[in-house]
Amino acid sequence: YNKNNIISPKEDINKISSKDDIRLSSESLPASQSENPSHKDSRLLQNRKITYSKDVERLFDFWNDRGPPLTSHRRDTKTYHNSCKKLLTALETNPLNRIMTSMLNYHDLITDPSNNIAHKASIGLPGCKVNLIEFFGFSKRTKEAMKLRKINLPIKSWFDECVKNKSPALDKKFGMFIEDPYPDISDKFRKLWFKKMGVGKINATGENKIRKASVMFNDFMDVNLDSMILGTREKRYIYELVDHVFQAIDADVKSDWLVVTVGWLCSKRTYDIRLPLHLSRLGILEREEKEDKEETDDGFSIY
Repeated sequence: YNKNNIISPKEDINKISSKDDIRLSSESLPASQSENPSHKDSRLLQNRKITYSKDVERLFDFWNDRGPPLTSHRRDTKTYHNSCKKLLTALETNPLNRIMTSMLNYHDLITDPSNNIAHKASIGLPGCKVNLIEFFGFSKRTKEAMKLRKINLPIKSWFDECVKNKSPALDKKFGMFIEDPYPDISDKFRKLWFKKMGVGKINATGENKIRKASVMFNDFMDVNLDSMILGTREKRYIYELVDHVFQAIDADVKSDWLVVTVGWLCSKRTYDIRLPLHLSRLGILEREEKEDKEETDDGFSIY
């Protein structure tokens, strides 16, 4: 591509300085044009070309190379020049790699369907998906649109937000996930679910149900552990017993997992009836085998 770009006739050539790290090319004007005082300034602006520093060009290309949903900008446009000015300002106080890291974190944030920002960006809510200019600060127009739509983003700019936070921190701040107090149990649920259903990922709603299941399983074990016949290791590492939840569901649906959703892992019926009944039949839980349907909350409804 051509890094030399023709500036707009409306721009004031006197405002361009070495401070902005912009360089004018040495291309000369035709004698007939340069000798005409009335056309001197306008012809100069039309024929002179400017280039930006290599770091500015690298950052501009780096932004464009991230791909959708980020907006890709063309050269030889007003947006291009305004973007480069923003990049020049950012480079005055930030090294190149720091700015790139912020761009990467922002791209990760708005492409991850598990967080609120990505969802809001996908439906076009203002302030969530921004161009390169507004990456460094919202315009007045965008701020007014955000106010009108009642979108509250407690940030100075996406550049500042993403440059100071790594992706996990951003996920925690803007994510749609509930807390995960028992990650070992959740991980076991997740792995068994993926294996059983033949999938390799799950959406935010499903992930939250798995995390809820880990809490319900842990609570169940807290209440029943003393009444269970288990080895020392099993009592110490209760996450190894999560497989019994899947076995209990399997017995209830007679191996027909087409009717099972991830919500079954955290349903009241599973921990009030399915799991106790299964463990009792195995001789692990010292409890009578009974099924009081009046105390359940599902049957075979949606979980």
